[in-house]
Amino acid sequence: MTAQIDSTKWVHVAALAVTVLGRWDGGRLTAGAVAHRSGNVVGISNLFHPAIEAAEAWADCSSTIYQMWPGRSIVGYEHDEDLIAAIHHGFTPVGPLRVWGASS
Repeated sequence: MTAQIDSTKWVHVAALAVTVLGRWDGGRLTAGAVAHRSGNVVGISNLFHPAIEAAEAWADCSSTIYQMWPGRSIVGYEHDEDLIAAIHHGFTPVGPLRVWGASS
């Protein structure tokens, strides 16, 4: 038996907990990220910064999230220069990422 799912309700509910952030400089999008709120935590994902350094993007993004949702912890998964920038701005690695999947 397959359950019927009303995807419009799912999308609507999910949209309430997700914010797309963008940094604009001189009319140009220079960085952005997706912030997902759950409980007392905000997850950062899809951080991009085509026009600024990773360190500046992390500083601005985390500062913006702390201002928008004071008192919440920030979590995320990064690697390479973005991991170095996150650590430089006070984040602490707590463990490896677990990736899982499901087939329909």
